[in-house]
Amino acid sequence: MTPIRIDEGLWSGAMAPEAVLLLWASPDGAKVDQGARVAEVMVEGCRHEIMAPAAGRLRHEVEPLCVLEPGDSIGRIEPG
Repeated sequence: MTPIRIDEGLWSGAMAPEAVLLLWASPDGAKVDQGARVAEVMVEGCRHEIMAPAAGRLRHEVEPLCVLEPGDSIGRIEPG
């Protein structure tokens, strides 16, 4: 299992350290390739794509519009 984390480098540090999960690009359980876009988050007013850190089955751990902090895990990639 490989976690999908929100990169702490997306924050400039000038604003409150919060992000919002805007959407999942693939449904829960979908097969994804490493590097494929799996989600979008809004950080400090900017949209950022979240890419799959590995190939396998995407598993969602949070729902869209969930408030996140730097380093939070939003999902995972399971082998298969």
